[in-house]
Amino acid sequence: MAKKTKLQSLHSDIQSKDSNKIFKALKDIRKHGSRDSIPLLVDIVVNTDEELLYAEAVKVLNDLKDKDSTDAIIEAIQDPANEAEIITLLQVIWQAGLKVDRHLRFLADLAMKSEYMVAFECLTITEHMEDELNEDETFQVIADLREAVLRKNKNEELLEMMIQELNERIIG
Repeated sequence: MAKKTKLQSLHSDIQSKDSNKIFKALKDIRKHGSRDSIPLLVDIVVNTDEELLYAEAVKVLNDLKDKDSTDAIIEAIQDPANEAEIITLLQVIWQAGLKVDRHLRFLADLAMKSEYMVAFECLTITEHMEDELNEDETFQVIADLREAVLRKNKNEELLEMMIQELNERIIG
């Protein structure tokens, strides 16, 4: 079976109503999946009531091999329909070691406007980043975080930690 046909078959199986078929497809997606598989995995994480399927979908997401899958995960985080699983989706970013350099502004904004645990995950991502950062953009993000701290943002302590982490990454 050609790779594209195999992938299409797996995507079809993931969307079936048969839990056994979905679980088997999740196992195979780990080997044969692509970025196009991510929305289907996120859909399972957000919508399944079956703990086994949820856990396997999260495992597959955490093991993403394509480090450029970040855009798909960020899109999922931005989708209001996925709000209940935002912490899990943020955890995927650092668990999978995805590149977040282009999304630093998004993470900082999310940390400033969200509840404590979401901000904590944004900090964790910042701490685990291995990307080269754009200095100018990073300094602007630091300035915005400092402003939020001065305004007594509800996540002030976490924002201070993000500032410190980013400063260390830029200044050394």
